[in-house]
Amino acid sequence: METELLKQIKRSKKVALVLGGGGARGSYQIGVWKALKELCIEIHLITGTSVGALNGALFLQDEYDLGEQMWRKMETNHVLALSKPIEINSFKSYRRTMRGFVVSALKKRGFNTTPLKELIDTYLADEKRIRKSAIEFGLTLTEYPSMKRVEFFLPSIPFGELSLYLLGSASFYPAMQITKIGEKSYIDGGYYNNLPVEMALEKKPTAVISVDITGPISLKRSRPITDVPIHDLGSKWPLGNLLLFDGNRADINIALGYYETMKHFEFYEGSWYTFEKDSFKKHYEKFYLALAKFLMNKNRRFAAGFLNETEQQQKNLKVLEKYWRGRIGKKELTYAVHELIGKLFQIDPTKVYSFSLFETAILEKYEELVKATTINEVDELFTVDVIYSVEEWIARYLERIPFLSNKKMLLYFLNLIEKNQPIEWHNWKVHYLIKQKPHVFMMAICMDQIKNGNFK
Repeated sequence: METELLKQIKRSKKVALVLGGGGARGSYQIGVWKALKELCIEIHLITGTSVGALNGALFLQDEYDLGEQMWRKMETNHVLALSKPIEINSFKSYRRTMRGFVVSALKKRGFNTTPLKELIDTYLADEKRIRKSAIEFGLTLTEYPSMKRVEFFLPSIPFGELSLYLLGSASFYPAMQITKIGEKSYIDGGYYNNLPVEMALEKKPTAVISVDITGPISLKRSRPITDVPIHDLGSKWPLGNLLLFDGNRADINIALGYYETMKHFEFYEGSWYTFEKDSFKKHYEKFYLALAKFLMNKNRRFAAGFLNETEQQQKNLKVLEKYWRGRIGKKELTYAVHELIGKLFQIDPTKVYSFSLFETAILEKYEELVKATTINEVDELFTVDVIYSVEEWIARYLERIPFLSNKKMLLYFLNLIEKNQPIEWHNWKVHYLIKQKPHVFMMAICMDQIKNGNFK
C-alpha cells in the first residue's frame, strides 16, 4: 500500500536527488538508494558533491549491488596512500592517530589519492553506461587557489575524463592531494556548498530529495527559499569519521539510510529508532493512560510531583528536545523518552521494532548493566565494533566518569523512585541532581513504567 506522501512524490514530473559530501559517511546514501528503488521512486536529476558525486555516478550506472559491495569492502587505505594500516582501540589511540594523520597530511600537502582513483576506475568503469542514463547528472568542484565554486553537468565533461572530475570533487584538501584537470587545479566541491540543492533547482525540478551526511541532524536545517517541495533526509546518529572508512560502520549506515527514507515516506514510525506503525498506534493509546495512572499513583507520588507543575513541564519539554534533537509534540512524547533510553543503552538502531520488542531489548540491557561490577565491564557491554567518531569517543569517555555517567545517574534515580522514601526525596542533593539531569530523571520514570509493564 502506498502512503499519501509517496503518492505525491510519484506524481512529480521531475524529481531531483541531491547527495551531499561527507567522506566515509557516504554509505548512508547507499541505504537511501536502496529504499528509493524499493519504493519505485523515479529519479530524473542528480546533483552531488564529493562522495555524493561518486554515489550519484554509481546511481546512474544502475548497479546497486556493486555500490553496496564497494562500501562494505572499503577501507581507508583504499582511498588514501597510507604508509601503515590504521589501528584504533581507545580514545588515546584515536587522538594519536588523528594527530599523526593531520601532521602527515600537512607535510605531504595531502595524501596521495591514487588508491581512490583506482577505486573509481574499478567501480565506475562503465562511463558509456553512465552517459546513456536518462537521469541528468551534475557535480561540483572548487577551483584552487581561487576557491571559486564550479559546477559541471555531464554533457560539459569531456568523454573519458569523468573519473578525474569525480576525483576532483572528492579531493578533500589538505588531507588529500589537489587534483589537476588540464591547466586547472581542483579540490573538494564541499568547500563552497556541501549540499548542492541550488544546483538542482536550476534545472526546474518539481520535487527534491536531499541527503545530508555531514553529521547528526539538529532542530533547524537551512534550506534555499523555494516553492519546490524538499524532502530532507539525514540521521540523528553519528555516521562515523570523515576519513576513516570501516565496513562495519558501512553496514550500520546503509541500514540507517534505508530506514530513515522509509520513515520519511510514512511506512514506519520513530526518529532515532524504527517502529512498526500498528505497534506505534497501540503504544500511543497506552502511553497516556499509563501516564495518567502514574501521576495518581501513591507509590510514585514524589516522582510524579516532578511532572505536575505546568512551568516544570515546559522546562522538561525543552530539555527533552535538546537531547532528543527534535521538536516534541503530543505524538513524539509517547516515544521520545523510550528512544533516549534505547540510545543510552546502545540498542541496535538497524532493526524494525514493535514497542514490546523494544522494551524487551531495553530490559535485557538494563539487567546486564545492573550485573556489571566494574567500569570496564560496563564499557565492554556497550562497545560497538566500529571506528568511532570523536563525538562517540567523548560520549564513551564521559560514561566512565561516575558523576557524569548518565547510566549511573539513571540507576540512581530509578532506585529512588522504587523506594519512594520521603526522607530521600527531600534531600537537597536529590533536587540538585534532578535539576542538573532532568532528562535522565524522566528516563528513569519511563524505565520504572517499562519494568512494571505499564505500557503493555
